[in-house]
Amino acid sequence: MPGDTVNAEPTKRLVVYVLTKDVLLDDAILDLIDNAIDGAKRQRGSKLTGKEVRVTLSKNSFEIEDNCGGIPYELARDHAFRFGRPEEYAPNDGPSEMIGNFGVGMKRALLKMGRTIKVVSRTAERYFEVTIDVGKWLRDPAWTFEFSNVQDRKSPAGKVGTSITVTDLYPGVSEQFGLQQFIVKLKSSIEAKQADQMLRGFSIVVNGEHLSGMQMVLGKSRLIGPFNQNVILTNARHEQVRLQVCAGIDEPNNDLAGWYVICNGRTVLRADRSNQTGWGNKFDSDRIPSYHHQYARFRGFVMFHSDVPDNLPWNTAKSGVDVEHPYYRRALQMMMLSMKEVFVFLNQLDRESDSLEQPLTEAVVKLKSVPLSKVSESRSFRVDVDPVPASEKTTLKLIRYKKPVSQVNAVMAALGVSDPSVAGEQTFDLYYEMNADR
Repeated sequence: MPGDTVNAEPTKRLVVYVLTKDVLLDDAILDLIDNAIDGAKRQRGSKLTGKEVRVTLSKNSFEIEDNCGGIPYELARDHAFRFGRPEEYAPNDGPSEMIGNFGVGMKRALLKMGRTIKVVSRTAERYFEVTIDVGKWLRDPAWTFEFSNVQDRKSPAGKVGTSITVTDLYPGVSEQFGLQQFIVKLKSSIEAKQADQMLRGFSIVVNGEHLSGMQMVLGKSRLIGPFNQNVILTNARHEQVRLQVCAGIDEPNNDLAGWYVICNGRTVLRADRSNQTGWGNKFDSDRIPSYHHQYARFRGFVMFHSDVPDNLPWNTAKSGVDVEHPYYRRALQMMMLSMKEVFVFLNQLDRESDSLEQPLTEAVVKLKSVPLSKVSESRSFRVDVDPVPASEKTTLKLIRYKKPVSQVNAVMAALGVSDPSVAGEQTFDLYYEMNADR
C-alpha cells in the first residue's frame, strides 16, 4: 500500500558476524591497545611517558588494563559503545593524532573473543561498570548496554584507567590464547605496529613481559644521506595531513627490508615489499624492480599525521592501506622516486664486489644508523662517492680465499712479507709465471 515502509534494519547477529568475521585476533587486541593510547593522548596530548597498558591472556580469559584516564562517563553513554561514529561525533574536537576513528574497534574486539564481557572505568570524577552477556544481548531487540554500577567518586591520579575482562571465551579463541606460538606472534605484532608510541614513552606489557618497539633508523654519514621529504596536503575542508617520506639504507636484513607505512603513530604496513608500496611498478619510463636479496639494505618510512583520522589512508582494521586514497597515491609517487634513486646505488654496490677498488663499500662501512628525527630534509638520496669506472671492472678481478692461519703464516715467512693480501698476490704471480704465462 502507498505509504507503507520497508524494514531495512540490520540484525545484531549480522552486524556482529560482519564485524568479527575477517579481523584477526591480534588485530582485535591491537584495537584495544589503540583505545588505551587514545585515552593517554586525551589526558596528555603527545606526551606518553608513564602511561601503560597491560594485556593478560590465557585459554580461560582475556584482560586488558591501563592507567590512561578511563572512559569519560558521557563518552561511554553517548559514543564509546555505539557501532560506528554518529554524525554529531567530531573526533577532531579532542586531542590531535588520535588512532581510533571508525567506532568499531572495541566492540569488534570484545564480541570476537567471548560471551561475557566486563568493562570497568575509573576517571578522576566517576567510576562505572558495564557487564555484557553477549547471548542475552543478541536476543534482546534493544541495541543498548546497561551501566551496572555508577558512582561519583574521585580516584587517585595513578589509578584512573580502564580494565576490560572477557571470559567464557569461544573455543577457537581459547585454543589460540593457550598457544605459546600465538603469544609470541602477538608480542611481535605489537612491537612492530606500536613502535612509534613506545618510542614516545608508552609502555605495553603482555603476560608480564615489557615490550620494546622497533627502532626506526636509517644509515647516514658525511658521504651518504637518506631521501627525506615533507609535504602538507590540504582537502576542500581546509583540513591538513602532514606527509613525510624517508628512504635510504641500513644494515642488510631480509626481515626488515621494505616500506613501513605509519598513520598517526600506528604502523599499518611493516617491511612491505608488494606492488602496493611500489615494488615491481612502472615509474616514468622505468620499472621499479621486485624485491631481491641485493635490496636487503633498503628501508623506507611513510608517515601520515592528521588531527582528523578520517583523512588517513588506512582500512578499519589498520592492517592495510587504501591504495586508491588520493593522499596515498601522492605518497606512492614520492616512494617510487626515492626507491629508484636508492636502487641505482644498491645495484652499483652489488656490481662493485668484483672490483679491486671498492669506494662505495668503504663508504657504506662508515654509515651510522640514526633515528629519523636526526635525518636532514633532502629531496634526493645523496651519494657523494664516485663508483668504480666501468673500464676498471673489465680489467681487474678481485680474488678471495681462506686458508689455515698456520699455513698463511708459513707462506708469509717464506716470502718475507707481513700482509696476507701481499702474500696472496705474490703466490698468484708466481703460479701465473710458472703455469699460465706462455
